[in-house]
Amino acid sequence: HTIRTDDFIISPGITAGTRVVRGETPVAIEGGRAVTSPVRGRVFLPNMQKQKRPGDDGFFIVRRVGEGWLGLSARLRRQEWLHRMLTHLPGVYPCADGTLCVDADIAAVLKRELLHLLGYRLLRYDRRDAGHGPARVLRGLRAFAAAFFRGPIRDPDRDDPRFWIVRRHRLDR
Repeated sequence: HTIRTDDFIISPGITAGTRVVRGETPVAIEGGRAVTSPVRGRVFLPNMQKQKRPGDDGFFIVRRVGEGWLGLSARLRRQEWLHRMLTHLPGVYPCADGTLCVDADIAAVLKRELLHLLGYRLLRYDRRDAGHGPARVLRGLRAFAAAFFRGPIRDPDRDDPRFWIVRRHRLDR
């Protein structure tokens, strides 16, 4: 949670490791209103500093990741052919500095979880939501078709808001 106002306070009884339930547990108070957790998990690094500034991190919520997912991610990240193939997909464009510009409509469907599974970290993204179920699939197909018929974009502008910017993070080496 990013702090928005100067009067941000962690709720009494909330410490690092406190279990929270999505939308139920008041983690902090900001602007006179309770701030609840957007997901189920544990509070991590609650901001207990006396001076709080807008833009600072208020708290994080962490969840356990299964060993199976970690193993799959490690294997996928080592597959160089997969990373080369990714840059040839419609809507994914390599930038000169080694980052990838991903069409925001396609990235919203892929979600950050898939990009993280492949070892990419988001450098710039927006909060767009592609929806759930059939609506998400339909939006993804539409975005994929638009990128396919548009064709490749040579040297995309990193400042273009149409793109999420991702960089491969090499933890396995």
